[in-house]
Amino acid sequence: MPSFTIEPAVPADIPVLAYIAGSSFQSDRHTQMKMKGAKPYNHEEGMTGALTHWMDRPAKCTVLKVVDAESGAIAGWVCWAMSGYEAEPVVVTAVPAPDEPSQAEEAAVPEDPIERLEAMTNADMNNWYTKLTPPHKKVRFIASICVDPKFQSKGVGSMLITWGTSKADTEGGTAWVHASEAGRGMFAKMGFEPVGTLDVDLDLYSPAPADDGKKWGRYVFTYMQRQPRVANE
Repeated sequence: MPSFTIEPAVPADIPVLAYIAGSSFQSDRHTQMKMKGAKPYNHEEGMTGALTHWMDRPAKCTVLKVVDAESGAIAGWVCWAMSGYEAEPVVVTAVPAPDEPSQAEEAAVPEDPIERLEAMTNADMNNWYTKLTPPHKKVRFIASICVDPKFQSKGVGSMLITWGTSKADTEGGTAWVHASEAGRGMFAKMGFEPVGTLDVDLDLYSPAPADDGKKWGRYVFTYMQRQPRVANE
């Protein structure tokens, strides 16, 4: 059986981590559709910026990698963010948060359908962040988790998830995640339970049909929360 170690990630790892992110989401319908936009979405590029942002904030975010002991290759990674451990809460965004928008900007509806989709999903994420990350409560949450397709179904994802849930259990805090369709089953196995969903008709935002000519269909994001476990459970 493969042998893996879990270690802190460092800035020099960012290109590899971002590449893994891009590779692991290639089959995700939501990501595929965004790549069809006027400004084609590049998940690898977006995660490069996000990883840099997270690593610059070690008091709020812990970026970890799982390394294959035999080859030395990075098999997967996670960013576990924290709230309730510091004076100010963490705000989760796919990229560093921009300046606060003006009221006119908030009221504006983007013309690009992909931008409208992102505005809607970001607003939903912010709403659930407020619900699942109450002030002055210890909360750990997964900002992002990716496993290289070559190492999937080998326990890498479980290692990355368990690192954070074990700490949450010790601290008596909750953990939560904004799960993709592919990740929902794994998180359920690790004790996360659905607390909310965002059901999106992708074809309402589609700039072009899928490569096979079929409709994109519906995509369900699932917000999942895990309560702390006591030692004898």
